[in-house]
Amino acid sequence: MKFLRNPDGYPSLPQSSTSAQIKLYLGGSEGRALLGEGCRIGEERGTAGEHFATSGLTEFFVSLSKINIQSSMNRLRSLLFSAALGGSLFSLSAKPPLSSPSSSLTRWVNTLIGTDWVGNVYPGASAPFGMVQLSPDNGRPGWDYIAGYFYPDSVLAGFSHTHLSGTGAGDLYDISFFPTLLPPLIEEVRPPLSAGMEPKDQRPLGWHARFSHATEVARAGYYAVTLEPSNIRVELTATPRVGIQRYTFQQASDSACIRLDLDKAMNWDGTRSSDVRFTSSSTLSGYRLSDGWARQQEVYFYTRLSRVPDSVAFERKPRSGVPGKASYGTILKLYYKVRANESITLTTALSGVSEAGAKRNHQAEAPHLDFDRYRRSAEGAWSKRLGQITLDAKTPDSLRTTFYTALYRSQLCPTIYSDVDGRYLGADRKVHQARHTTYSTFSLWDTYRTAHPLYALLSPSEAKAMVPSLVA
Repeated sequence: MKFLRNPDGYPSLPQSSTSAQIKLYLGGSEGRALLGEGCRIGEERGTAGEHFATSGLTEFFVSLSKINIQSSMNRLRSLLFSAALGGSLFSLSAKPPLSSPSSSLTRWVNTLIGTDWVGNVYPGASAPFGMVQLSPDNGRPGWDYIAGYFYPDSVLAGFSHTHLSGTGAGDLYDISFFPTLLPPLIEEVRPPLSAGMEPKDQRPLGWHARFSHATEVARAGYYAVTLEPSNIRVELTATPRVGIQRYTFQQASDSACIRLDLDKAMNWDGTRSSDVRFTSSSTLSGYRLSDGWARQQEVYFYTRLSRVPDSVAFERKPRSGVPGKASYGTILKLYYKVRANESITLTTALSGVSEAGAKRNHQAEAPHLDFDRYRRSAEGAWSKRLGQITLDAKTPDSLRTTFYTALYRSQLCPTIYSDVDGRYLGADRKVHQARHTTYSTFSLWDTYRTAHPLYALLSPSEAKAMVPSLVA
């Protein structure tokens, strides 16, 4: 049944509807923005074996389930009106939504889509709107590496906890860990200039590992890869404010090393000052101050190790980023003897306020060291989000993957910025207390016409908190 228009010009639902099925014909920039920044309509370019979308107009049947349509009428009308202005065509029916267990929907998310060419998205793990974006970095600067990872590359140089998704700004990459067996692969020769690279970016790659895409698993809330030649399996997952890593050393070694590089910087980013200290034999606390797209950025962290290191070493490189204060780019190396298939798990909480705030976030969200429990929780959170929209059973698998990957990407940002206690660092450089969750990393010129109306429909509590965050 086609939708009706009421006197004020908005599309309207039958008043008896408790759920609705939406038929979308999407084309052009507004259509893909509605689906999310990761979806490209009208192109056949593929990444990791998946097409972005079919050419021409793309048709989806979408069932809005688990939403009280009567109480959400205004939000739905706003979404439909916004999409109509952007050139997307809708029809509605009052059919009950087709049943589809939401627990299976994360399998339709392929976070490698968009990591080739100029998609500028990262493949790693994040919770919905999470403060943490834990993802692999190739370690190279340049336009292709804006999100830290470029699919055609074959090396990895670290796993950092902050990334930008779908932007044209190369920044963040904070709190970077890297496991290896000594001696590591090291590139000490300055690379040639490439597209988007400035002379200042011609830094050697340093410590790194090779990898094959055949070993990668990239899903909503989970990423895994095997590093070579060290044969270390790296797995990543996340809570809203904590990144969880599991390193499985698949061969015994007397020279395993986990490197925390707080001096690492790429693209627009530059380290002003950083440091780390042990607060116990198995916990670390520290910070990284940087300048780039995010001016005077402050990231504090608290890390718990599942195993106490056998020995440690610090390296501090002088930096001049904080006037009147000794500043360093700090690198910490944790040394271990490991058995074959032994795993070491790290849980790292972030805060924009203080090291104490990072510790409180850790206490609230990372009470244990069971990686698989965290992974199930992250995938469950994404299943719940993705389960708000179900597709017609006749939707081809390729379009199903395109749609759910785009829906996933649409809910990566804005990102949580306040600690669990509501404290956050304001633009005035003062710490404030909010009663609501505070968000940051807004991209308003890309999202205000389409993504934010979608948040109003699917994530009304988050959308409500985003509004005061903009003027905080």
